[in-house]
Amino acid sequence: MFSTLLILPPTPAQAATFTVNDAGDATDAAPGNGVCATAGAVCTLRAAIVEANALAGTDAILFSGVTSISTASQLTVSASVSISGAGVTVDNTGTGRVIRITGGTVVIDGLQITGGAATNGGGVYITGASSSLTLQNGATVSGSDATTAGSGIYAGTNAQVTITGAGTAVAGNLGASRGAGVYASGGADLFLQNGAAIRDHTGTTTSGSGVYLTGSGTTLTVDNAVISGNTGATNGGGVYATSSAALTLQNGATVSGSDAATAGSGIYAGTNAQVTITGTGTAVAGNLGAS
Repeated sequence: MFSTLLILPPTPAQAATFTVNDAGDATDAAPGNGVCATAGAVCTLRAAIVEANALAGTDAILFSGVTSISTASQLTVSASVSISGAGVTVDNTGTGRVIRITGGTVVIDGLQITGGAATNGGGVYITGASSSLTLQNGATVSGSDATTAGSGIYAGTNAQVTITGAGTAVAGNLGASRGAGVYASGGADLFLQNGAAIRDHTGTTTSGSGVYLTGSGTTLTVDNAVISGNTGATNGGGVYATSSAALTLQNGATVSGSDAATAGSGIYAGTNAQVTITGTGTAVAGNLGAS
């Protein structure tokens, strides 16, 4: 007697959708069971993220009847997820940054991130080769602070960050001695594109009020987008690039309205930095203060 063994391919992980219906900050009661529910049987943003972290696949988080969320500590994202929250504000009113990303492909759509404070990455901290973040459709990171680097966004080793679309912005963050807007190092790749902006950062920044880039393999590509109104730096009001980092401006990108006390109000190119400016309408213009 003969028999045939049929081996079927593994079933792909099914993505889940969680709808946040409560503005509280309680965590999920049973991570991994596929249900976003706190002990009080509501779905908070923290509970939705914890549940998404525990599941395979790229999950989706939506909002219903919630417009403002106050968190007491950072939200940690370790798996692929899409968070769609046009008109929803997430404000860390406790301690630490707002969001830390340690893995996965993360898309933040329309959400307003504000109020974080940390040594590095007051708004968002992302690091690792398996980590990527896309801000789109009017998402913003604003009103956050860091004592050392990246008040708005800190992008560490091999992370990828894309900021895209008109109205999407890293704006109005404070403080950091390096990169009040965005700090990138260790081979991180940044993309600012399609009308997005890094703008209006002020404070006691030593270098790079808008963006600070450092290290071989670290890149920023600005494509039809804007870096503007960044002030308070000693060097590099708009962008400070050093230690073999690379900056490319193209397709009508502009760096404008920024200043620095000593050098490079628009762009400061330090040790072995590479700066490429190309395309019709691409300009570094209207910056003030230092040459």
